[in-house]
This record gives sequence, structure tokens and C-alpha cells, in this order.
Amino acid sequence: MLVSAFKSFPALLDGGTWLCENPAMANTGELHQLAAENRELRRRMHELELSVEVSAAAIRATGLGLWSWDVSRGEVVWDDGMRRLHGCSATPSLERYLNEVVHPGDRAEAVARAQRALEGGAWDRVPYRIVQPNGTMRWVLASGALVTDAD
Repeated sequence: MLVSAFKSFPALLDGGTWLCENPAMANTGELHQLAAENRELRRRMHELELSVEVSAAAIRATGLGLWSWDVSRGEVVWDDGMRRLHGCSATPSLERYLNEVVHPGDRAEAVARAQRALEGGAWDRVPYRIVQPNGTMRWVLASGALVTDAD
């Protein structure tokens, strides 16, 4: 939003301050304050992007897979680590995961634990078997927590 406010100004001065043709605005210092806020927002965005990159590198180094489930939208998101661990290229729906990927002998417990997690508990260090698309069985250890917003 701040960037669009600056588009009407004709030139950028050193230090990221826009040249202002409106003397009233320039005299109030409002333009300099907006430029300083814009620089601070850009600095914070850069720090956040760097933090995300470092976190992603750390996760890749552990060999973990991460997933999230937006319960209200029914949307499941897997990272590359989850797809690698499960031997698949696409993210299955939660229903398909529980009914086809989780080993039949572990399904009832996996569903019960998922339900407890939805009721406010944790999904903490749950070992269960999965069946990869090529038929290979693999043990996984799942951990998770319910994250809620104000709604």
C-alpha cells in the first residue's frame, strides 16, 4: 500500500526518500515519516524471508516431513519431505490418507488420535505404519499440535 502512495511522485532521492512536489506535504515531514516506515517494513520483510529460508534448510537437514490441515477449509498441505517419506508426488486428502495410506492395522488408532488432537489434545510421538504407492510398508513417527485462532 505504501508503494502505491509513492507512485505519483516523480523522482527518488538518495536514501529512499521521494521528491515531493507538494510543499505542504514536504513541510510537514509526513513524506519522510512514510519513507522511514517503508524502509522499516522492507527490512522486517527481508528478516522474515531470511528466517523462512533458514527454517526450511534446517527442516530439510533433519529429514522430517511437515504437513498442515486447515480444518475449516478441509485443506491438507504437505511439504517435499512428507511426499518423500510417503513415496508420492501429490498430497492425498486426509480421508484418502487415513483410508488408503495408513496401514489397515493402524487405522483405528490413527483416527482416534486425530480426533483427540482435534478436541484440543496433542498428536505426540505416534508411531504407525504407512503403505507407500509401490506397496512398501514403512514406519513413521508423527507429532503435532492443534493451533487455533480467535474463531
